[in-house]
Amino acid sequence: MLSTRGSINPANSIKVVWGLAMSAMAAIIVYFGGTQGLQNMLIIAALPFSIVMLLMGASFYKAAKHEISSGKPNKSSWKKEQVDKIG
Repeated sequence: MLSTRGSINPANSIKVVWGLAMSAMAAIIVYFGGTQGLQNMLIIAALPFSIVMLLMGASFYKAAKHEISSGKPNKSSWKKEQVDKIG
């Protein structure tokens, strides 16, 4: 979609070009590095995503710690207060 400016149904020529490019890239990686080269390429490609996941975990921890220390009632205590008021 990016190479066709958002078109959901790109032309067949675009599909063929991308298919050939991806196939050539995979063939080159396997030819020069074998399966070890392919594994190394996958690890290198996954590294940025793992960094993002670590940052998301740290952000979640920070937000949870802030919520606990702020003294705001959570949903379960709010529900308990509402039940106490009713009955």
